[in-house]
Amino acid sequence: PAFLPDPNDGSLYSLGGKNSEGLTKLPFTIPELVQASPCRSSDGILYMGKKQDLWYVVDLLTGEKQQTLTSSFAETLCPSSSLLYLGRTEYTITMYDTKNRELRWNATYSDYASTLPDEESKYKMAHFVSNGDGLVVTVDTESGDVQWIQNYNSPVVAMYIWQRDGLRKVPHTNIAVETLRYLTFMSGEVGHITQWKYPFPKEKKPKKKLMSTLYVGKYSTSLYASPSLVHDGVTVVCSCASSLQCRRNPALVFM
Repeated sequence: PAFLPDPNDGSLYSLGGKNSEGLTKLPFTIPELVQASPCRSSDGILYMGKKQDLWYVVDLLTGEKQQTLTSSFAETLCPSSSLLYLGRTEYTITMYDTKNRELRWNATYSDYASTLPDEESKYKMAHFVSNGDGLVVTVDTESGDVQWIQNYNSPVVAMYIWQRDGLRKVPHTNIAVETLRYLTFMSGEVGHITQWKYPFPKEKKPKKKLMSTLYVGKYSTSLYASPSLVHDGVTVVCSCASSLQCRRNPALVFM
């Protein structure tokens, strides 16, 4: 089978196999596999994991990375009160097939050291992220006013804020490219919209509901999978063997 990681949280999906199974979410993540390695599966696959911690030193005023600190390397840096220290952990898992004597698959998942926002801060922004192209729309959850729009031209898998000398992870919602652009089109021209017309946060019974799917995309030379919401009209592909299973499991959006 082929393995597709979810860059949002390190989850893993398998595609295909002896019985040509559809896309299935595995009961473990890349960090959990790294923690359990070295280990061997019943079908002769060897799992080897590696965990590496590092710190990025970033200038708060310019946003430029000044230095990377690792356990084996650290340069001398002039002290400054405007420096941010961002901790990052990289989990690398490698699968080796003992039957065919070949490397089956490997992947790296990265996560930043962070906590959730303070409860008393009452975070009032919702972040909508398009799968694939990196379009981000941030909306005020009370008024529906659009705070800002930015296209990063690469997949956005996590969002953070700097709060009280610490990195805080804030939730975001993954939406299909067509759906997010559809919503911005309904609200006005991209880059000039000021308020969501749909879905409006205070609307108790929305006229339309977004459907949960699984987006399968490609970044560089690797495939990945990520949950994605779509509106009616977006073409989806069922990954199940029967129509009954399709009604019980998320569909796929290939882009």
